[in-house]
Amino acid sequence: MNKQCIQNLQSLNELLKNLPEPYYIKPASKLFNASIGEHIRHILEFYSCLLDGVNEGQVNYDSRKRNPTIELNSEVASMHIDRICSSLESELVSKKIHILANPTFQEDYTCSISSSLERELMYCLDHSIHHMALIKVALYEFDIQHLIDSNFGVAFSTLRNRYKCVQ
Repeated sequence: MNKQCIQNLQSLNELLKNLPEPYYIKPASKLFNASIGEHIRHILEFYSCLLDGVNEGQVNYDSRKRNPTIELNSEVASMHIDRICSSLESELVSKKIHILANPTFQEDYTCSISSSLERELMYCLDHSIHHMALIKVALYEFDIQHLIDSNFGVAFSTLRNRYKCVQ
């Protein structure tokens, strides 16, 4: 799973290298005025939250650090991608972890869900692909979709199905 997450993050980094800076922070009307940078920050913070919490055995995506610098500066985002990829390339100990979450509007409610590092990496990968699809919407709105390939932001199951249908 680490390899797939790294490949996914590297495709984001490739976009960042080619994306003119003004488009990184430009609000996209089709995304309710969110920017590409905001979506990339969101993706990276989920990965960071997981990697920061895995050694403690518990992760709380709700209490992730929200760093506005990541959404305002693509070079900072790229550095975070490199750091996450480096962590994913190291030997992460596969162990059970608990996900802490509050799926309610109550301030003082928390539940604990058993999970594993592999399951949470899969979650981060799926979450990333979902937000990449939204980024793709912004790239089309800005008429700069040539910066990505057609598989950007498409789930692997969809890609496999498309390939099967072509056969």
